[in-house]
Amino acid sequence: MLDFGDMGTSAAFERLFRTVLLRGAFLAAQVANARLPRRFRIDVVGGERPGRFEDVAAAGAALGRSDGLFYPRIDLAVGCLQGERARAIAYVVPGQPCAFERTWNKPRGYGPFRVTRWEKLASLVDERRA
Repeated sequence: MLDFGDMGTSAAFERLFRTVLLRGAFLAAQVANARLPRRFRIDVVGGERPGRFEDVAAAGAALGRSDGLFYPRIDLAVGCLQGERARAIAYVVPGQPCAFERTWNKPRGYGPFRVTRWEKLASLVDERRA
């Protein structure tokens, strides 16, 4: 179980996001049987502040909320390379914001983050941008 303390702080939420992002990179590297860099280009899709981020802290801030609530689920996938960076997608699944304890949280401690395969999110992102 992941435990970064009080999820009411942006610093704790950012640490959780970084940890789950690295877990996604580890899983993607296993699937691809290749080493992925630990630098990312992150597409945040949905939520209040979508965009493309090259800074993990900025992407984490875009996924966090200032009202003490959380998105119920954020699907996260790490996949292909873009230059010296691995590409990641964080898709905010539509839903009513809630307390941390009521987020996806599987496995326990992951909060809203659900690590999934690249193929599941890449086509979804392409559809939304078309």
